Amino acid sequence: MEGMLEQAREWEQAREYSRAVDCYLKVRELGSSVLPEKCWMKAAELAIKFLGPSRSVEVVRTVGPQLVSIGKFSAAAELYLNLDLVKDAVDAFIDGEEWNKAKRVAKELDPRYEEYVDQRYKDYLKNQGKVDSLVGVDVMAALDMYVEREQWEKCLETAAKQNYKVLHKYVALYATHLIREGSWEKALSLYVQNGAPGNSQNFNIYKRLFVEMVNAPGMNSAETYHSWADLRNVLFNLVGVSNGRDLA
Repeated sequence: MEGMLEQAREWEQAREYSRAVDCYLKVRELGSSVLPEKCWMKAAELAIKFLGPSRSVEVVRTVGPQLVSIGKFSAAAELYLNLDLVKDAVDAFIDGEEWNKAKRVAKELDPRYEEYVDQRYKDYLKNQGKVDSLVGVDVMAALDMYVEREQWEKCLETAAKQNYKVLHKYVALYATHLIREGSWEKALSLYVQNGAPGNSQNFNIYKRLFVEMVNAPGMNSAETYHSWADLRNVLFNLVGVSNGRDLA
């Protein structure tokens, strides 16, 4: 390795920059990444300074991934930016999970990549399971993740901060889940607490609630009065909503 480095320096002193670059690029990591990093950066520096645009891009796109492989994400990105390789720089920052830098580069140098960075960030949060962070970026995707994880309370809490329509989309999903699990009482309580919208797509849920209650054992006792009263109120309010819509 020392022989390769010495040869590179000799070519550099002789102004045989292309050959010097080739030698510097051949230096590899042997227990430490410090020397290879310096050699790779030297190769890129010589290429940018003395070789043509095509060769410079070739060298930088060789050095960049090597820097990324040893965790030098910012160094790789800065190298790419020297040649206005914005997409490569953005990807280097993304590889290093330096999202703010990636977004700033995209915004300031090529806004076409802003949406790309946003999507990559969303995918990252999803893959890492960072749902709470995803809420601030893509709330609907976060809500869907809560559903996938069956974190229903968190889902409804977050949905309630959006609007009535969003809330009841996830109330309906949770109610359907509960009915399938045989917990019609909990499903009914959801509509007692949150109201029952007169959406036609919800009618099957209300029908299932009624059927489950009618067929449930022990529903003829006085102790079940409150459950029947809850169902009555939900259906009564539902009829009121529907009639109001018809009158409107």
